[in-house]
Amino acid sequence: SSSKQIEDSNLKNTNENEHILRILDTAKLTSISEEQATQLPTWKDITSMYGDKPVIHGLETCEQYRKMVKTEDRTIGPAGLFNTGTNLIWKMMTNNCNIDG
Repeated sequence: SSSKQIEDSNLKNTNENEHILRILDTAKLTSISEEQATQLPTWKDITSMYGDKPVIHGLETCEQYRKMVKTEDRTIGPAGLFNTGTNLIWKMMTNNCNIDG
């Protein structure tokens, strides 16, 4: 697998790097330079900044929203703090979903 190629080259497979290797493998990234490997954050670094799972606020208000806003007037969009991937999520949504706006 590509994780094995990355592991063998520059990113050592430790418990700390397991999630990073899985992400790189999913992205079909087959190799990284030693310099790139040293610049990657550890999973501990990532989770200390962003947590270990997505946080979705407002799910308890969905029913109320559906009652208040007509279907044709509804829209969606990502929200989040700087550097949390909201621009990427919006780009992916507009490329892959039927969204006006």
